[in-house]
Amino acid sequence: MGFPKALLVKEGKLIVQRMIEDLRQSGWGRIGIVLSSVWLSELFHKLITDVAVIINRNPEAGMISSIRLAIAWTGDEAEGMLTLPVDHPLISLSTLEAIRVAASRYGIIVPTCKGQRGHPTWWGRDCWELLLSPITDEGANRVLHSSNLNVVELPVDDKGVLININKPADAAEYNLVKYEP
Repeated sequence: MGFPKALLVKEGKLIVQRMIEDLRQSGWGRIGIVLSSVWLSELFHKLITDVAVIINRNPEAGMISSIRLAIAWTGDEAEGMLTLPVDHPLISLSTLEAIRVAASRYGIIVPTCKGQRGHPTWWGRDCWELLLSPITDEGANRVLHSSNLNVVELPVDDKGVLININKPADAAEYNLVKYEP
């Protein structure tokens, strides 16, 4: 992308702000954001309130490093955790609500659209030990393919679960632009 995806804007608002609003509107509890830089976290502290900002000082280790930091932040009382990557900003409220309703301490929920797995993913507390173990050093997909866990594919009518914004052309297709203070 040439800049952090968290700095994408749609209609004058950071996509992260929109995602947080959608999470709140669909009934999710505490919200934390894992970011890879201090300067980005300082900007977000100014723009977004009532959200924990967690700094990932090792982003080159991949998304699993962010998931592990989020688990540590979440604490012992949580039933699980929803991971919503910033490069999937077009998830519908109905999908977020459906995952929240289906979520439990046991198992993983992955939304599917037209038979394809997408994002966000609910990680029930019973899979956290695996997420924290060396088996996932190469990524959380190892947990998704574990035969020991209940992975529920939740069919949704939401193409947003499959849309991954990774390149400038992707951003342009969905009218996303770079944040300019």
